[in-house]
Amino acid sequence: MVLEGENMTKILSDSVMTQIAFLVEDMEESRKSFSAFFGIEATEAVSAGDFPVVETEYNGTPAKEAGALLSFLKFCPRFEIELICPNQAPSVWRDWLNVHGEGLRYFCPSHFRCRIWRKRLQNAKHLAWS
Repeated sequence: MVLEGENMTKILSDSVMTQIAFLVEDMEESRKSFSAFFGIEATEAVSAGDFPVVETEYNGTPAKEAGALLSFLKFCPRFEIELICPNQAPSVWRDWLNVHGEGLRYFCPSHFRCRIWRKRLQNAKHLAWS
């Protein structure tokens, strides 16, 4: 998708990233590695939430067994890295890890152009979007 008169450089230069998320296979190892690399302690891993609260769906049906652990590296009040470690149950997170391996899941710009970002990410073949 090409938006008339727009390019990624312009959008990035006008945006402030508030969060970058990575899918990981091993939460504890990833927490240690990211903490050591950035020199910032990652938060303790917590559950993404139980089904009655988060109502996870997978392929349009309830996914009661799907879940994940989350940990955060908070750089400042407006920016953090999120680590997502899904369990083995079927989910979009697990599918992405099984096909592509560990890596970038999404990034979140805080900007009035978020509609543009959403459209571009939905059409990007190499980035996950859900």
